Amino acid sequence: MKLVPVDLKEVPNYFSAGRGHVAYPIIKQFMETNAHVCRLDREGVGRSASSISANLKTYIKRYEMAVRIFTRDGDVYLARTDMDEKGKIIEPSPALDISDEVIDSQV
Repeated sequence: MKLVPVDLKEVPNYFSAGRGHVAYPIIKQFMETNAHVCRLDREGVGRSASSISANLKTYIKRYEMAVRIFTRDGDVYLARTDMDEKGKIIEPSPALDISDEVIDSQV
């Protein structure tokens, strides 16, 4: 067996893009709509609903975004978790803030 040097331009690109290249434009567009829930139109995408859903979920988890992804009947839906059904932004409750203080659990 031997290695044959090739020009980088000759290497086929089987992977269309990384997670950020797929997820970022979708999530950015969704956040700009200011809608509570949107269905993703996958026409012409060439990826399954489960592939796109997994891709988006990984991106959202990594960047701790206030978006929930779910699928119904083969469609991918995006829902904002920081907004109510009327489109009003929900402010985080101060009671739910996690403090950096160390609490002594010994009583």
